[in-house]
Order: sequence, then structure tokens, then C-alpha cells
Amino acid sequence: DTAATRSLEVLKQISSTGYLRKRLPHELMQQQEIGGEISDTSSVDVGAIVATKPMSVKGDADPVMNARAKAKLQGYEGDPCSDCGNYTLVRNGTCMKCNTCGGTSGCS
Repeated sequence: DTAATRSLEVLKQISSTGYLRKRLPHELMQQQEIGGEISDTSSVDVGAIVATKPMSVKGDADPVMNARAKAKLQGYEGDPCSDCGNYTLVRNGTCMKCNTCGGTSGCS
């Protein structure tokens, strides 16, 4: 395979059609120029190529990210409580309230 074909294969695997907007990225064009293989890419419809191979999504690919998303949905800010040290502070107006011990911080 040529360098251009390999580059298109990589693009098919990692890019979305919305990001590309049916044109090749500048990095790919520069890579082709450096390699000495300049080809006419104006007729290549990358959106159609990428759309033919859907990517599979696994349910629990990253449990740490799922835990973070769950904590954010519960309203936790990610700061530790000054009283108990747990990371269960939620907004309570302009204050922060700990869901574990009930302590508050940032209130006047």
C-alpha cells in the first residue's frame, strides 16, 4: 500500500464525518507532500468512506470515567470536605455542603 492509502485507513478508524466535513486534514496533506506522494484528493469523499465502517462502542469501557460522570450528575464538585475529608461536597447556594457529615464551607 502507498502512504496515502495507509493514511486514509487511519482516518477511517479514528475520525468522525462531522469533524472532517468531507475534506482531508492539513496534517495528511503535509505528510503526503513530505513523502513525495502528492495525489489529487479533491475527488475523495472521506465522509462516505468513514461512514461505511461504524465503530463499536463497549458498555463499560472506562469504569473510572463512568464513576466521575455519576458523581457529577449527583452534584458533587470534586473538592474535599474540610471536616471529614470526603469528596461529597455539593453546591448549596453560594456555600458548599457535605453530603456525608453535613458540614458547610464558604458560607459567611
